[in-house]
Amino acid sequence: DIVFFIYTGHGGRSHNDTSKFPRMCMGSHYASEWLKVSDVVNKLKSKGAKFQIVIADCCNSYYDSPARQSAEDFAGQASSVSPSVIKNLFLNSIGNVCITAASPGEYGWCNSVDGSYLSYYFFNTLRNADSGITRQNLFEMVADKTFERTDGMYRNRRISKSQRPV
Repeated sequence: DIVFFIYTGHGGRSHNDTSKFPRMCMGSHYASEWLKVSDVVNKLKSKGAKFQIVIADCCNSYYDSPARQSAEDFAGQASSVSPSVIKNLFLNSIGNVCITAASPGEYGWCNSVDGSYLSYYFFNTLRNADSGITRQNLFEMVADKTFERTDGMYRNRRISKSQRPV
């Protein structure tokens, strides 16, 4: 079995969190109820699927500090991906992968056209990949494109800080 879990929405972390991964709000307004990405990873590992991929496209900023971001829209767009790319990247894989939109203390940025940048570049890269792409190449390209876009926005003073996916 292959388990693919993707969350696009609000998230954050406490200064007391020890994991580099954020928490997902999952519809709750109370940070104490937010679900840790690391707990999702551990739960999926315990189910025994051959391969698991977890993507948390959310902020990794500190919720116990004043917030400065108001997200416009978290609705990313997925489109068709070549079956040979999916087979190469996921079907014959064993283990697990966890990707988050931002490093600890960073926001996961988005806009109303593309949605969340991590999801946008993940699906865009998958859609344009050939069957020889490796998971390592995929994740590096997604992380680099996400960082480049937000770093350009940061340099133009349109956002307060760029984001570096983990």
